[in-house]
Amino acid sequence: MKTAALIAMTCVVLTACGGGDDSSTASTGPNTGTGTGTGNGPGTGSGSNGGSTLTLRYEALSPAADAASFLALLNSEGAKGFRYLSDRFNASGTTTTSVFVNDGTAQTYTYELAGAQSSASAFLAQANAEGARGYRFEGPLTYGNLYRKDGGSSATYTYAALAWPASQAAFLTQANGQGQSGYWLVGPIMLGSGSTSLYMKDNASNATYTYHALTLPATSSDFIAQANSEGANGYRAKGRWGSAPTPRGSTSRIRRNRPRSRTSRRPCRRRAQRTSSN
Repeated sequence: MKTAALIAMTCVVLTACGGGDDSSTASTGPNTGTGTGTGNGPGTGSGSNGGSTLTLRYEALSPAADAASFLALLNSEGAKGFRYLSDRFNASGTTTTSVFVNDGTAQTYTYELAGAQSSASAFLAQANAEGARGYRFEGPLTYGNLYRKDGGSSATYTYAALAWPASQAAFLTQANGQGQSGYWLVGPIMLGSGSTSLYMKDNASNATYTYHALTLPATSSDFIAQANSEGANGYRAKGRWGSAPTPRGSTSRIRRNRPRSRTSRRPCRRRAQRTSSN
């Protein structure tokens, strides 16, 4: 059964100084951009960020057939500065492509695959060992847990896993408590038979995070208006979370406390995972 929104839309603000969850290190400012590209092959996009121009290059390649080939593909693209985003299924064309992006953030990327873990303790041991070597968790994939290291970065990562909260209020209490300690909410992850909240801390950053939740808008235009309104206040959309079959958009708006300072604002990117979309 699919779960609808327990927290219809979660927004997060980055406070203090330092980086965020994504790999972009662009300066403070609004982000806008467009991109083009069709079929297998490269595409390009451009946008503005705090008065500077950001150029994005994409590649959509044929997916690998096995774990070894998949890892080889990611490291081959990573050596050219292309970061893995996800596998995308085109229902109209019945084809799947592996999508990569080069945004100039890092000159190279290196990937590792590690075996899937069924318990929180085993997963944390694995993730923290990888994090101590500068590899950050990119998601549970068909071939195992994917980790990525950004070339030229000395950052290391520490992870925490907590039981997924049973209510909206409990979620915000948990996320904001972790956020004030510098832990960013990666998202829910299934470990064993239960859903777990996974948090990540960039040990090279002094950033802290503040979360609040809004009712999910009914239309795409309303969502854009809401997201831009929140973005103007330093909040980026984190995503739609759920742990109970509740009606869409049924949650009430939770107001936030304004942070005292915000020195870095960047849009949340989709966590890398092998997905299908129409």
